[in-house]
Amino acid sequence: MIGMTISRAAQAAGVGVETVRFYERKGLIEQPPKPAASGFRSYPDETIERIRFIRQAQELGFSLREVRELLELRADPEADAADVRARATAKLDDVNEKMRQLQRIGQALEALIASCPGHGELGCCSIMEALEGLDMMACTRAFRATVAVAAGVVIASTAGAPSIRAADDVHYGPDTVDIAAHWAARATLANAVMFSGLGEPLSISMSTADDILKHAGYIARPPMPDMATVGAVYAAGSPALKQTPDFSDLQTLRWGPASFDRTLEPAAQAWALIKITSPAFHLNFHDDKADRRVALMMLPQARAQAEVLAERLLTGPGLFAARSSDGTFAEPRAHDQAVVLWGVSNLILAATSEREDYWHTAWRELVDAGDYRELSDRALAAVEQLPPNTPRDQALAIEALGRYALATNDAQRREKALTLARRHANALTQVRNVSLSDAALAVYGLVEAGRLLRDDGFAKAAATAFETGLLPKWDDRLGAFRTDEPVSYTPSITAAVVAALNAMRWHGSGDLAKEANRLYPGFLETVLVDARLQLASPLPLVPARYREGWPDTAFAHPALPTPEKAGLAPVFAGEVVHENGTWRVSDRRFRTADAMFLANMLVMPHEGQADTFLPANRLESLDR
Repeated sequence: MIGMTISRAAQAAGVGVETVRFYERKGLIEQPPKPAASGFRSYPDETIERIRFIRQAQELGFSLREVRELLELRADPEADAADVRARATAKLDDVNEKMRQLQRIGQALEALIASCPGHGELGCCSIMEALEGLDMMACTRAFRATVAVAAGVVIASTAGAPSIRAADDVHYGPDTVDIAAHWAARATLANAVMFSGLGEPLSISMSTADDILKHAGYIARPPMPDMATVGAVYAAGSPALKQTPDFSDLQTLRWGPASFDRTLEPAAQAWALIKITSPAFHLNFHDDKADRRVALMMLPQARAQAEVLAERLLTGPGLFAARSSDGTFAEPRAHDQAVVLWGVSNLILAATSEREDYWHTAWRELVDAGDYRELSDRALAAVEQLPPNTPRDQALAIEALGRYALATNDAQRREKALTLARRHANALTQVRNVSLSDAALAVYGLVEAGRLLRDDGFAKAAATAFETGLLPKWDDRLGAFRTDEPVSYTPSITAAVVAALNAMRWHGSGDLAKEANRLYPGFLETVLVDARLQLASPLPLVPARYREGWPDTAFAHPALPTPEKAGLAPVFAGEVVHENGTWRVSDRRFRTADAMFLANMLVMPHEGQADTFLPANRLESLDR
């Protein structure tokens, strides 16, 4: 029989086209080869039968991982029916346990209802009194999960889209958490440097624009988006939108300028520069010309931020410091020196890569790395002059020094950078009884030191720090790591934890890597969604073409309010606090350096490389 087009195959299997594409992405079905001549891919009967099998298994409550195992058994000629029976029995036991949980909840509700007078003041209501004594976050999650599994319910995000089982009740799962992280970071960067107006306006010349368009793949000049493009970014501002947002009209996404703190901070410039010069960020979900154009429009912004660091934020003694709108300098901080070194080194790495994708080609052809080598040398001298003295800053300095070592063409300075990195890594091995941020970033710094210096001792120290310094702070009921009382999270604290978990997920081993993978999705959901550190959903920024084949929950949690409903940009708040069993936003203000630090740690790997970790291909050729 002649095969079917994807639309006919989807119809025959009883699913949507997006579901077929989703199964292809997950490797559950094979995508037919594209015809040599023009035409459509042809789906055989065997694929349609396989889709039906997957769908029916999901409806019985099997996860995609379990479905994959069933498919492998199905294809194994030596497999025994007992294997399938064992899996089905385990699933039935799981369902029965959920049913028992549901029955207990039902009995508890009956008792509450029976004790309620049914009239009078709300303060006398026995149901409300009982509920006020419960951990509602935990109860709500357990209740929704129990109901979903017991009833065999699946939630479809859009018509024909693949379903997400409500049984897990953590929409950030292992298959989608990095996608959600990418879009949370993307919304934050876009608002900071292109939508809000939170910075000094930047005019891009027509010749530069034409170069950008050429590298993005344009032949003719299209209409350019009317964005509030900035060079230097301001320190802070209120993310309240001035008017009802219309994402097709970017002028409606501006923030109120009266709320802006116009201080120019080195860390704010540097963290923005780091994200702009991070390749995987600009290669994921940048499949067409429009997205590539926007990505490359950030190139002149990176130049402007480097120029601000060199000409306006570098003090006479050779240290970088914040500068207020009246021109006065604040006291230099060790943190700023390290982050500036990271940012400028990242810029040089972007401009010297030999990779041939659109992004690296544009950076290599449009940016002269030699223009920034003196600035990177000054930043190295600043890190040496004002060395970091906290585990947090020592870890960031290790990453910055590593990037400088990869970027410099000066052998003596490279050796100095590696020597300093080893000194800070040795200090991290002695860290004990410190704050959550320090404990988490010690893990990250030691992992990177081990990779940079080819020293397994630092990798082992990282594993010990994770197991004895960080994991004991985890609170299952809270769904997060405990800080000082009351528990509070800023973007900076969150970034530190994300860095540690990703370090273990991708560069750890054994049970510790598994534990990091287990904790990461739930932690991110607790802090970004339950606590509302992420003020609004980034979903309106996700083009429809990328949502095909994925549920909307892969890009943004459904509990997040839309920017229109919240009246807020989809960016990070300044702080959230957990008190009396509930989370609340204690500081709604957007603080650029902190927010961009988190945006840099929230990464999605591309071809095995994540932006917050030293590039493996460069490390291989590093002369140590």
